Amino acid sequence: MLFTSTAGATELAGYSFGIAQDNNGFIYQASQQGGFRLDGETHIPLADLYNVPNNWLEDVRYIKDKNQLLLAYGDLGLYKIDLTTNTTSQLINSGCWRVGLINDVIYCLRGHKLNSFEYQNGALTPLKLLPEGLRVNAIADGYIDTDDGLFAIDGNTAKLIDATPATYTKISNNKYGLIAWRDKTLYYYDAFGGKQKSTPWPTYPKSLYANGNTVYIEKNGAVVHLNLMDFSIINEKVNMVKSPVRRIFKDNSDNLWFISSNDVQIKPATINQLSLPYSSDYNIKKHFRNGFFVGTERGVLSHTSQSFNIIGNPNDYGYVTTDIAVIGDSLFIASNKGLTKYNYKNNEATKIYDKYVIALAVKSGELYVSTSIKGVFTYKNDIFEPLHDVNSLLHNNEILDVKFIDNDMYVLSAEGFYIKDKLQRVGYHGNEIGIVVDAVKLNGSVYIATFGNGLYKFINGELERLNSPQSIIDLQEFNSHLYVGTIDGVYKFADADYSLVSGTAGLNVTPNSMMLENESDLTFGTQYGITTIKLANKVITNQPQVTAVKTQNKYFVNPPSYRFNASSQTSFYLSDHNFIGNTEFAYAIDDNWIDSASGVINFHNIRPGNYTLRFKSRLNGGRWVEGEHLNLEFTGKWYESNIVTLLLFLLPALIIMLIIIFAVLLLKANYGVHKKLYNMIGSCKMNLALTKLLKAKSACSSPDLNKMADGLVYLDEAVDVIVPLAHGNAALGKRTIQQGLDALQAALQFECTRLNFEYTISFSDSATLDSGLERDIYALVYHSVRNSIDHGKASQVEVFVEQVRSQVHVTVIDDGKGCSLYTRTFKYGLGLYVMRDVAKRYKTKLGFKSSKAGTSIAIGFPLCVKSVISRNEKAPS
Repeated sequence: MLFTSTAGATELAGYSFGIAQDNNGFIYQASQQGGFRLDGETHIPLADLYNVPNNWLEDVRYIKDKNQLLLAYGDLGLYKIDLTTNTTSQLINSGCWRVGLINDVIYCLRGHKLNSFEYQNGALTPLKLLPEGLRVNAIADGYIDTDDGLFAIDGNTAKLIDATPATYTKISNNKYGLIAWRDKTLYYYDAFGGKQKSTPWPTYPKSLYANGNTVYIEKNGAVVHLNLMDFSIINEKVNMVKSPVRRIFKDNSDNLWFISSNDVQIKPATINQLSLPYSSDYNIKKHFRNGFFVGTERGVLSHTSQSFNIIGNPNDYGYVTTDIAVIGDSLFIASNKGLTKYNYKNNEATKIYDKYVIALAVKSGELYVSTSIKGVFTYKNDIFEPLHDVNSLLHNNEILDVKFIDNDMYVLSAEGFYIKDKLQRVGYHGNEIGIVVDAVKLNGSVYIATFGNGLYKFINGELERLNSPQSIIDLQEFNSHLYVGTIDGVYKFADADYSLVSGTAGLNVTPNSMMLENESDLTFGTQYGITTIKLANKVITNQPQVTAVKTQNKYFVNPPSYRFNASSQTSFYLSDHNFIGNTEFAYAIDDNWIDSASGVINFHNIRPGNYTLRFKSRLNGGRWVEGEHLNLEFTGKWYESNIVTLLLFLLPALIIMLIIIFAVLLLKANYGVHKKLYNMIGSCKMNLALTKLLKAKSACSSPDLNKMADGLVYLDEAVDVIVPLAHGNAALGKRTIQQGLDALQAALQFECTRLNFEYTISFSDSATLDSGLERDIYALVYHSVRNSIDHGKASQVEVFVEQVRSQVHVTVIDDGKGCSLYTRTFKYGLGLYVMRDVAKRYKTKLGFKSSKAGTSIAIGFPLCVKSVISRNEKAPS
């Protein structure tokens, strides 16, 4: 429909008391439900965006040079919102229902009482503009209507421009002056000398709006458009009558808003509507010398100067006009009653044909008549005759229209179409495409329109179906684009795709009515009259923006940061500030674009992290326009961070890696133990001792005294090697623990002269140790002492073997440099291996304490046991 109810039409539900628009394109509405901000997609209560009451808002005004909103909350007073800083303050706490502005003066109307204020530096100072007790009936910017007359206000001065008092008034002003309805009379006062013009207007208007040098005024539900200069009627009905229009508003794009109690109609600035004196669903306009004709369902109207007049007798030529054509001084009227020729100079009508005529076409002064049952006829020089060469080949005699493209004539029928070329040959095409309603040549190709099967491209005798609306009524070419009239709006077809023309949704285009006026104005008939779209006007495509953010149930106009809680729902509201047409939105947080029909992007339980939010919009299927991206950060619990997530993924690998390392180190330590055992079995020192003994034996067997002396030397050397080996291993043999420790002490005195080795053995007289236990105790002590000397570099070693009740406690203490946990776990040698093995076989615990001050080893054995193991006397050392 021409007047589009926006996506947010219900946003204006209820009585609208005031409406304003700021420099950024936001529209603010005052209503009994409170104040709202509209952006073309969503409406948000002002109380959610700013610190203002959530109460009945009486009026809203915008101060452009200060970028401030004034909100009149009735008895709650007047509030100010600074849209630059998004701060709010209360200017006055006394009653304010209507707000007027002029220069730096603000005046508030409460009932019939006016309060005036000087507005400086964000504060109001009371101003005595009019006498106390003066009854005020209406206010506008710069004008006050009172019981004592009508005043023009200029800051803090007032001038009486009409001394006539009025009881009932309604006023509206602009730069041209003031329009005032006062007690059944409509007045115009110019902005310079206050000159008056007036005309009777008995009906009280529910809305009044001065627009340039014209005025829109409500009358019995319809909005009438008048010329301010002489009050002549420009258009008797601008709006679609649904309910009385209570407020008229012009936005920054020059679109007119007609606001009623439960609806809003928007008249796009690029669309003009010519209303007719009566209702008609099918309307066709054709120009003649002095004006234009309009064919309707109630006859044909003639329009000259400012008025419409019915021509002839519709009962004779037919009320339902299907087409009209002008040739010279004659108007040809096609209708359900046939074809009538009407001479509009002498008002004479001549009946030419009495059967149903569907369409008319004119070429070189000759009229081509398409009928419903008889094919095509021609009329020229008062001769009406059938087009025999075409009619003789028709498969269906219902002809919808005749079109002329280059040198060919296209005859459009209810079953395909016919082409008659310059050689008078007739060809039949498209029997499968059904009802053909129009044919147009565009960019070298012929486009065929059908009712029910859409649009086709006709090339080299072949039809190619295109992506288009299905129920096409009419076509019109302009500027290399094709405009497609349908039963539900006008579409623009370009580049194999189509989009709805803004403001035409719901329009049912009248067949045969589309034409170009003034070279760039697309005019066509609809159920509302005659519609004209200014095609030369550039479509304004705004860059989409995030107009609000809602998180944790709070709205933010400009969030302090784009850092949000990942577990809370966060909503981003998108808008391109277009209030007419259909805007599509899409967004992406990666490379995949996601449609957002409502223009709202919701994030809930998103994975914490940093994201780049991209978004774009397009108007009426046009090109996509991308907005400025946002860098978002969503935070969560510590365990929801990316680092923790990464660790969770890496943890199994880390565990496996640690297990492998642990196993490798253990295997390496075990390998070292077994390698030492192997070296002990094949001991080089034992081989050396044996070699020397053999040399000593050979030398001592010789009668030569010198060789015998050498033999004794070899024998001494062998003893030096054997003694440490005899006493330097963990094998106790058949000795007691006491004997073993004595031998160990003697060997250490010989081997480590700086070492102070002491031991203590304490048993009761009746205690008898098992020989196997003694061997194991000695092996443990021996290896512990060797570790203290070889690895700990100890200078003091003490050994305690003591009976404690039913156990034997063995403790070895040194003052060495200690043994680290890592060494004990992964780099242990044969000594620690044997000690652990002994503890394991006795199912006891090996106590190991070590530091830089020394090491202590403690273990407890059962006192009287039988031999637990059978050890080889040549135990490894």
